[in-house]
Amino acid sequence: QLFPNISGRLFDLASSVICDSASGALLAICNGYVLYDSVGNIMDGGDSLVPSKIFHHNPAPNGQATQGSIILPKGSTGLFYVITPTITDSMYDFWTNNPQFQKAPFDLLQYHIFDMNANGGLGKVIQKDIPLLTNVEMSKVGMMACRHANGYDWWLLKQALDTNMIYTFLVTKDTITL
Repeated sequence: QLFPNISGRLFDLASSVICDSASGALLAICNGYVLYDSVGNIMDGGDSLVPSKIFHHNPAPNGQATQGSIILPKGSTGLFYVITPTITDSMYDFWTNNPQFQKAPFDLLQYHIFDMNANGGLGKVIQKDIPLLTNVEMSKVGMMACRHANGYDWWLLKQALDTNMIYTFLVTKDTITL
């Protein structure tokens, strides 16, 4: 078994990974709700990457939508962004208290920053819960990234709900901008 420390935890729909660009070695894995280090332990500060109510919605915290996390480099210094589309506690309350509504759109896109230089190379989340989009209806699926033509920045794309609208973000070593 590759990760004995994470047996029983699901890594299917919302999973993302990042590997060392030189060696190919696994650095971190995210299931949309929790960030794990390369040996399968929760990274220091990597628990609860989403608001409390959705985090505790399932017995084992695990993202339930495809494309539910993405990890991108923050320059070349060992820092990384992990981006998670999710639902705020207030939208969660509305959704659970109004079952007649069939859709429960995500209304929060946020990011976190982790440093792989910390903890002997196992990493540490150094900033959490930084909002990119709030109070908009986003599809639970439909997030991807592609490298910018300059070779080091990235484009992050996130789909709005029930439209062809795509939110486009420029991801650089310094910031993420809409």
